[in-house]
Amino acid sequence: MVQPQPDGPMQWDMPAEESGGTLRVSAELAANEVVTRLLGDNQQLREALRQSNLALRQRCEEMEGWQRRTREEREFLSSRFQEARSLVERLAQENHSLQGLVNGPASSSNHSCSSSQTEDLQGRPAKNGPHDGPQTLDQRERKRVEETDQHTQTLPPRSLPVEDANEFPQLLKSHKEKLEEGMRELRRKNEELERHRDEGEKERERMHCCIVQLQAKLAQAQANSVAEEAVQHRSEAQHSSDWYRELEEKLDYLQKSSAQRDRTEAHLKQKDKECAQIAKDCDALKAQATSLLGELKERQSCLEKSEHERKMLEDKLCSKLKALQVAERELEQQRKQHHVAMDKLLLQTQSLEQALKTERHVVTEEKKKLTQLQHAYTCLFRDYDSKLKSEGGDLCSRLEEAERALALKQDLIDKLKEEVEQLKGSLETVPVLTAQAEIYKADFLAEREAREKLNQKKEELQDHLTQALAEIDRLKQEATSRARMEQMKMRHMEDFPPRAPHIPPPQGVFPGTAFNTVPPAPSFRNAGLVPVGDQGAAGAEDVPDLCCPKCQYQAPDMDTLQIHVMDCVGMDCCVIPLRHGGLSLVQTTDFFYPLVEDPYMMGRIACANVLSDLYAMGITECDNMLMLLSVSQKMNDKDRERVMPLMIQGFRDAAEEGGTSVTGGQTVINPWIIVGGVASVVCQPNEFIMPDGAVPGDVLVLTKPLGTQVAVNAHQWLDQPERWNRIKLVVTKEEVKEAYQEAMFSMASLNRTAAGLMHKFQAHAATDVTGFGLLGHANNLAAQQRNEVAFVIHNLPILAKMTAISKACGNLFNLVQGTSAETSGGLLVCLPREQAAKFCSEMKSQSSAAGGPGVAGGAWIIGIVEKGDRRARIIDKPRIIEVPPRGSQAANQDNSSTSPAPSPNLS
Repeated sequence: MVQPQPDGPMQWDMPAEESGGTLRVSAELAANEVVTRLLGDNQQLREALRQSNLALRQRCEEMEGWQRRTREEREFLSSRFQEARSLVERLAQENHSLQGLVNGPASSSNHSCSSSQTEDLQGRPAKNGPHDGPQTLDQRERKRVEETDQHTQTLPPRSLPVEDANEFPQLLKSHKEKLEEGMRELRRKNEELERHRDEGEKERERMHCCIVQLQAKLAQAQANSVAEEAVQHRSEAQHSSDWYRELEEKLDYLQKSSAQRDRTEAHLKQKDKECAQIAKDCDALKAQATSLLGELKERQSCLEKSEHERKMLEDKLCSKLKALQVAERELEQQRKQHHVAMDKLLLQTQSLEQALKTERHVVTEEKKKLTQLQHAYTCLFRDYDSKLKSEGGDLCSRLEEAERALALKQDLIDKLKEEVEQLKGSLETVPVLTAQAEIYKADFLAEREAREKLNQKKEELQDHLTQALAEIDRLKQEATSRARMEQMKMRHMEDFPPRAPHIPPPQGVFPGTAFNTVPPAPSFRNAGLVPVGDQGAAGAEDVPDLCCPKCQYQAPDMDTLQIHVMDCVGMDCCVIPLRHGGLSLVQTTDFFYPLVEDPYMMGRIACANVLSDLYAMGITECDNMLMLLSVSQKMNDKDRERVMPLMIQGFRDAAEEGGTSVTGGQTVINPWIIVGGVASVVCQPNEFIMPDGAVPGDVLVLTKPLGTQVAVNAHQWLDQPERWNRIKLVVTKEEVKEAYQEAMFSMASLNRTAAGLMHKFQAHAATDVTGFGLLGHANNLAAQQRNEVAFVIHNLPILAKMTAISKACGNLFNLVQGTSAETSGGLLVCLPREQAAKFCSEMKSQSSAAGGPGVAGGAWIIGIVEKGDRRARIIDKPRIIEVPPRGSQAANQDNSSTSPAPSPNLS
């Protein structure tokens, strides 16, 4: 951290990266547009950091100048303080001199009175009294002042606060206390001087009486004509007059001393006021210095944080570039391997075609030979008949020869047949070669899938680069916030009072109004939220916008808006704008009767059913849940104590799995068991998706299979022979139990993953499939759309064997018609066509990762969105997708296959 140095110039340590260095990349990456743009943004960030460093350096230089000027001002105040101290000491010396002066006249007057009473009128002590007294006092006063000045000059300036600005106010306070103590001492001595002055006046009156008595005696002596006594009394009168003059001079001196004391007291009061002003100025300077140091520390911490984030971004960029290079190398290697494999396949195909042509040519030649042999045999048989007819010789010998020739021909024919069978066997190798070609084709498809994965990884890297760019934009916004802090500082420049007029500041002193003591605004978790009370930064954004998030209706007040939103949205989950700008309350409630035998799983199913309304709007986080539980009065205490805690535990565990907690609820006694809850969340508009944005061309995706009601009822019919006999021909008891377990686990599963993927793949609308069945909820969702669209459903993913059970019951559940009730079903999501397959693949991969192999999960594309009258329909013969139960062999094979592709019926 950069700290201001008190005695020297400011030292700066600039990293080598900020001095204009650039990030070096390879020539392959330099041609990439994304890397080039990222390097440009990085260079802009470097320039912004450099400008910030230059501004901070200038600010610290200004701080250094302010410290220098503050030091000069402290020296000036120290000199003034020395003057005030010397003045106080001089006044103390004058006080001592006045005290000595008061003590001198009192002793001399007492001595004179004793001399007059004893009639010792020699005049020796009175000769030097009136003349030497004041001169001795003046000399004594000058001597004390000179000694005090010498002592002040020799004292070290230990009280001058040169190094530590915090001790200076304390020293001023201590000196102020000493001055107040001196003032009290002066007042006390002043009272003593006034008392002595009163005593002097009384002494003067008494001396005046003595003079009158002496003059009377002198008149009496003149009357008696006593010469010697007259001379003596005359000399005594002369001495008394001299003494009277001396007393008058002392009285004048005391009056002058009192006036000087009053002036000294006024001067001390003025100095007291000046010391108080100096203390206030020191406090102001201390506050300014503290605020500047705090601001400097904060700026330095911001700079260090920005530098750390810049380094982190550079490290991320380097890692992403390396990963991109590795991915490109892998892609190039895969491409080379693909070319090699294609060349091999082409060579094998050519060789197979050549061998097939050769085999066909051999077969043609053999057929020609067989035809020739048959023709030769016919000719030979005709010649034989002709010879028999023409010759008529020994028929037996000829017949034998003919039989031998026929046997030879038959052997030849058998050989030819064997060759034909061999040729047929060679022709049977053609399907084997075709199968090999299919294998090669499968390898090619797998390689294409690997290339698609590489492209997906490349897109993820592109997303990471986008996030890095967003981080850079955030840093730019922080730089903008720093500029806004500077503007705030300029706006608060006039918060400090000006300096006192009687203490002129030294040349170049920084004005007090140039310091900013207002702390910077605190940083908030979400940049979109404005802190309460920050009227300067928020402005008009603090006023909530009374506008419906769906139809943009502008309401006159908040109550009208809340009522309108509840009527306008028309879904199970209500969205209520709050009085705090930018926030909305999303809340839902639901409850139903138990439908499975396990109380723990029933609690989980109830919690999942309540949360599905939030998940249908793309909300993945719930702030609070309440549980609603009705205990049956027909249950005894033992059963109640066993069943209800398990149901509550299942509800709580499902809530914790959803990232929330159950903070309360309501439990009542009822004829039937009822379980449900309330889910609430306060969120911003970008955290939920309004269910009204479907457009023609979208694809309908379902995240859970249908048929849970059929599976639960079929499991109940195992103990009802009349109903079981209706379905036992199409399903076994083991299959019913497996379907029941699959339905129970499906209902207890949360739709949180699908809600998170709705944001990732830009879903336009969604709803959860529950009591009204697939078609009922699809109709409800279609009716809420802003555009004139219609939902057409082609495919129905249904639990295995449930379709057969529904048909065996005479369409009791209307499962294929889409009106069969579901509990805690999946989400029906409207997605863009190009995002639907990725959504299904991501759902399937996350389900497999969450539950391991053998877990039947994922999503299915079941229909499309087209222009229409805001209704939904199922085609006459929809394709039934049998979803096997988890753990079965069919489910394992389904999980090992690739992600589901769009159905051919949707094109």
